[in-house]
Amino acid sequence: MMSEIRDDNTGSTVQPRPAVEVPVADLEARQAIAEAQQLGLPPPKFSALNPRFLAVFASISALMFLAGLDSSVLSTALPLISNEYNNTNLYAWVINSYLIASTLMIPISAQLSELMGRKNLLLLSVSIFLFGSILSGCSTSMAMLVAFRAVQGLGAGPISRSVVSSRVTSCPLATVASSTECWVS
Repeated sequence: MMSEIRDDNTGSTVQPRPAVEVPVADLEARQAIAEAQQLGLPPPKFSALNPRFLAVFASISALMFLAGLDSSVLSTALPLISNEYNNTNLYAWVINSYLIASTLMIPISAQLSELMGRKNLLLLSVSIFLFGSILSGCSTSMAMLVAFRAVQGLGAGPISRSVVSSRVTSCPLATVASSTECWVS
């Protein structure tokens, strides 16, 4: 049973409205509309052809392509790399260290995005990923390559998770289906 609230202006009792959960994307859309009204601007239009949406979609698609490409492209060059370093013992670990580190970071990145925010986590993840890529390119032994590929994987895991959550929350719920359709096809 809800408690009654006394209205200060009239002195009568008022029943409070029950809290209604509103999806995050709808709240963001309402906030954007309210901000535009405060500034005297027309309300923003939310569609799949919105330049902001297209920019976000293109950038997160490029990030996902980069992370996916990096997990598979090394397999073609790895025989030459292991022959140059004269070490075939760590051949499998070059790829596995990346995959294990990225898989390990996916659930951790969920909590980190709550603490840091999705945008900050994505920027940090890209920085770690690029730093690991530079270190991997500068490695002088297979052991260094394995370690630096693990650093790369630490950045790649949050990228893949942040890309999916950014894609879903960058537009209102009405257009999530169309963005998913574009993403899958």
